[in-house]
Amino acid sequence: MNHTTLTLLPLVNNYNDYGGRQQYVKWVTERGQSLKNEDEFYTNHVVKEYYKNHVKEWIREMAAHVKTIDKFHLLEIGFEEIDFATIHIYPEQWLSPNSSDEAQQAFVDGWVQAHIQDFNSLLKKTLIIGEFGKSDKFPGYSIEKRNNYFGHVHLNTNAS
Repeated sequence: MNHTTLTLLPLVNNYNDYGGRQQYVKWVTERGQSLKNEDEFYTNHVVKEYYKNHVKEWIREMAAHVKTIDKFHLLEIGFEEIDFATIHIYPEQWLSPNSSDEAQQAFVDGWVQAHIQDFNSLLKKTLIIGEFGKSDKFPGYSIEKRNNYFGHVHLNTNAS
């Protein structure tokens, strides 16, 4: 059996250990902007400009280099030139703590199908489900439930 491994380089994340979005917020607040919290990474014009400038510099320096090595590498850069788009799915964390497995499954089905439709019709790009799972930190977790969930997500996406 032949397996292919791809590496995706995210340009920002939510983890303090790796800088993440809070680093951009910190840079902006150090320069006199008043921000309520790290979530303003998504809404504050100045913070977004810091991020855009960082990404643009990375693109100028690295994207051309990557493409000279292999024109078939996919680059997700968050602009019109994207090769694909990603979503994550964590219904246990996003829905009510009392939501049933069936309610979570229905949410996942709707979430995935809505995004597939949007990416196919609006962006005309491939959708990659970058992260999804079941956490053993939630009540009722079992490996069987996790495996069933994985199987369902795979079937749902492959059928699309």
